[in-house]
Amino acid sequence: MDRRDYMHEFGKLLPPGTKLDPKRRIIIFTTEDDEENETEHTLPTKFEVCPTCKGSGTHVNPAIDAHGITRDEFDDDSDFEEDYLNGRYDVTCHECKGKNVVQVVDPSKADKKTLKLFNGMCRDEADFRQICIAERRAEGWEGY
Repeated sequence: MDRRDYMHEFGKLLPPGTKLDPKRRIIIFTTEDDEENETEHTLPTKFEVCPTCKGSGTHVNPAIDAHGITRDEFDDDSDFEEDYLNGRYDVTCHECKGKNVVQVVDPSKADKKTLKLFNGMCRDEADFRQICIAERRAEGWEGY
């Protein structure tokens, strides 16, 4: 799955219930213990250039080129090549929503224990999403 499709389908790879607070520059998430007591955690964040659009705020619609474009396609339709190169098929970035930057955890300022807990939750979420994608592919869904 193309990163642009992934961001459009799933958004950021954050555990459910995670909140980004750009004004306070923190990520807020909760955990439950065995007695179902919730604990709120925070991690400091920083802004980085969006990895999906490389800071441009837009990218080519993945429906156009997610599975590659060959030279033959450009040769068959010179208008297509011109339109493609001039940004006619561009859409607002699926990850940063056109803001050019994304909020990410700042590991240099984070509590190591909290960061380890958060990273484990993110890995669990990524694993779950991969299972969802595999199931969709097995069912023959388009784009997976």
